[in-house]
Amino acid sequence: MVVGAALALAGGAAAADDERSSLDVELSARVPVAARRDLAEPGLGLSARVRVPLGPRLEATAQLGLAGYLPRTQQLAGIEVERDLAQAPVLGGIRLGFADRDRTHAFLAAEAGVVFERVRTTSAGAREVDDALELAAAVGAGVVGRRWSVAMGLGTTRPHDGLGASTATVTVGWNLLRR
Repeated sequence: MVVGAALALAGGAAAADDERSSLDVELSARVPVAARRDLAEPGLGLSARVRVPLGPRLEATAQLGLAGYLPRTQQLAGIEVERDLAQAPVLGGIRLGFADRDRTHAFLAAEAGVVFERVRTTSAGAREVDDALELAAAVGAGVVGRRWSVAMGLGTTRPHDGLGASTATVTVGWNLLRR
């Protein structure tokens, strides 16, 4: 719904240099880092991203996604504890393009928003579910072509606590629609 509304609004926002708004689908490999490693093993994410040109080298972005991580099993005080993590990010931000070459350019990106997180913990046969809505921030860099993109980034929930709840990502995207 958010993606559809953003794309509908994007129709009249195209820059004068004939850039067009786009809808991309992205697949990401996600690796928990820092304190996040205690919750989960690596995982995968799938997201939809709307890109709206604001000028020749600047885009506004809106992202809606889902991510799941493999469970992590640990021994705590002699008891086996299994945790798994699922996330649903809703982020908005900007991309600054540079180094143009043959319809391909590099970019730097920054996004902020919220992430719905669900942590399930199983221990001694009991299961506990902890849901939270957290502030989120992400930075990244990548390369985008006419129909594809590749990027690397670092995202964190609870950015006010530093990088303790961080995830490193490698993302491959494909442009589904240009308008």
